[in-house]
Amino acid sequence: PEQDGWKAYVPDEEFARQGVDQSGSWRVSHVNHEFTACDSYPRKVAVPAGIRDWEVKKALEFRANGRFPVLVWKSSTSDAVICRSGQPLPGLFRMRNKEDERLVALVKAANSSPAPLYIIDARPHTNAQANTVFRAAGYERGSYEGCEIVFLGIENIHAVRKSYTRLREICTAPQDDDERWLQNVSETYWLQHLSKLLQGSRRIAEHVIIERASALIHCSDGWDRTPQISALCQLMIDPYYRTLRGFALLVEKEWCSFGHKFSLRYAHGGSSDRQEASPVIAQWADCVWQIMRQFPTAFEVNDALLLELVEMAHVCKFGSFLFNSESERRKAGVHKRTVSFWSHVWANEQLYRNTHYQHYNGPIFPETSIRRLYLWEALFFRDCTSLPSPKDFCPYISLEKTCQEKEQALLESQREVALLRAELAASKSLHSEAVSQLSSSEARGRLTPCSTTGANDGGSRSVEWE
Repeated sequence: PEQDGWKAYVPDEEFARQGVDQSGSWRVSHVNHEFTACDSYPRKVAVPAGIRDWEVKKALEFRANGRFPVLVWKSSTSDAVICRSGQPLPGLFRMRNKEDERLVALVKAANSSPAPLYIIDARPHTNAQANTVFRAAGYERGSYEGCEIVFLGIENIHAVRKSYTRLREICTAPQDDDERWLQNVSETYWLQHLSKLLQGSRRIAEHVIIERASALIHCSDGWDRTPQISALCQLMIDPYYRTLRGFALLVEKEWCSFGHKFSLRYAHGGSSDRQEASPVIAQWADCVWQIMRQFPTAFEVNDALLLELVEMAHVCKFGSFLFNSESERRKAGVHKRTVSFWSHVWANEQLYRNTHYQHYNGPIFPETSIRRLYLWEALFFRDCTSLPSPKDFCPYISLEKTCQEKEQALLESQREVALLRAELAASKSLHSEAVSQLSSSEARGRLTPCSTTGANDGGSRSVEWE
C-alpha cells in the first residue's frame, strides 16, 4: 500500500471511485488550477457538466470568499450528490446572481429523483438573517426553484470555544464539587452542541439514502461547520470512509483541501487573534467517537487515531495541518519540507487500527439524542492531574487486569501441561521399546543352544542351554 501520506487524497482517483466522469452530469473543472478563482479551494473541483468556467467565475462572486457550490460526494447507486459552498451574498437588498442560481439549478437537475435539492444551512435562522445586515450576506430565498432550505441551528465557533473551555475547566478542577458534577457538565452545553451536529448530519444522510435527494451544505464561510457536517454524513453513508485509508482521504478532502483554517483556529505560531481560535476539529472528532461507540465494529480506525488527530492539529508536528489552505501550503513548500501526518499513521497502522473491525457495506444511522451521548474521558481528562489514575480505584480496570493475569497464568499452565504430556508420551515410548527388546532377548535365550558336550560311552550327547 501507498505509504506517502501526501497522496492520501488524489482528486482524480476519488472522482474516478465515485464515477463522476462516467455520470455525464458532472465534470472535473480546472477553473481553480492556480488557486485564482478561490484561494481556499483545491485546484481540481467537480461541477455540473452544463456550467461553463466563465459562468463559475461569475457565480463565485455571489458566494462568501468565492466558495461556489462544488461536488464532494456522489452516490454509486443513484444520482444523489453532496455539495458544499459558502453562504450567498444577497445582502439587505436581496441581490440576485443568475449564474449562481443556474449553478444551483444544474445541481438539482443532475439528480433524476423527484425530491427537492436540500440546501442545508448549518446556522440558526436568526444568525443567517443577521448576516444580511452585518455582512451583506444571508441565505438562499425563493429565487432558487426546486430547493428546500433547512436550518440546523448549530452554534458558531465562539459558542463552541466557550463551551469547550468551560468543560475542560470542570474536568481538571479539584474534586470538591462532585454533587453538582452532572449539572456543571450539562451547563457547558457541549453534549448539546454534539447532538445538533449529529442530528443535522443524520438528517442529510437520510435525505440522500432514503429519498435519493441531493444536498448543498454551507454555513457562513464554509470552512468550520460545513466540513463537520459534510464529513460526518459521508461517514454515515459511505463505508469506504470508515476504513483506515478512507478516513485519511476524508480528512484530507473535507478539512485540508477545502481550506479549514488550521493556523487561525488553533493559534499556530502564537497567533494573537484568540477570538478566532476554536476547537472545531476536536468537536468533530468527538462526534465521530460517539458514532464509533454506538457501532464498535463498523470503523477500521480506533479512538487513538482521533486523539492523535486532535493533538497534531494543535502542535504543528506535521505539515498536513499547517497554514489555512492548500494554496498557502503549496506556496510554503510544505509538501517538500515536512512530513505528512498520514505517513506517520500508515507507518504505525497497528496503533490506530480497530482489532474488532468488521466490514459492513451499508449506511449507519447513529442515535443523536443527548441521553445517548457520553463524555469522552480520553479527550477531556487527558491533562487532569487532580484525579488519581483510573487503575487506582476503577473496579472494572482492576478486574480486567486480574482476568488478564489469570488468563496468562492459565496459558502458561497449559503450556507446562503440554510439555509434561509430551515427556510422558516419550517416556512411555522408551519404556515400550525397552520391554519389547527385553522380551525378544529372553525368547532368543530359551531357543538357542550355547554349547554341545559329546560322550564317549555309547555316543550319547547332552545339550546345555543358556
